[in-house]
Amino acid sequence: MVAVGATVGMVALLAILYLYVLPHRSSTAAAAKPDAASTEKAGDTGAAAGKTHPLAKHIEVSGVRLQEPSAGKVKIDFNVVNHSAAELPDMRMEVRVRSGNRDFFVIPVKLPSLPPFASKDMSTTVKTELKPYELPDWQRLEARFSVEDAAQ
Repeated sequence: MVAVGATVGMVALLAILYLYVLPHRSSTAAAAKPDAASTEKAGDTGAAAGKTHPLAKHIEVSGVRLQEPSAGKVKIDFNVVNHSAAELPDMRMEVRVRSGNRDFFVIPVKLPSLPPFASKDMSTTVKTELKPYELPDWQRLEARFSVEDAAQ
């Protein structure tokens, strides 16, 4: 009888620790130290001045895929989306393909004008010293971008 009571008490104590203490402890630690990826906006230039292009809030870069057509080259496919109700003019962007805290590729992009609520599939091929097994998997890729002055 004592053994059963002790076992039930231990299970109850462990359940309370698991269900109540652990989730609250990890959430306060996450709130205390926000990581750089969560604080940086998608269209943020990251410049010291902290200025962003006014049209950056209407743009999304998604669907990043890496292909290896030949040794030393990587083909990067991505999709640029216009989320505004206005046509976006021609502009220059810098797209950074990231995984974790590392920029793998920095690509200058000349974006043609985009109609309202439209998207444009884009691709480029870049040279790389990385081996195929050093490239991140597509699930871990993230595209950050900065919009530069309009193209002349």
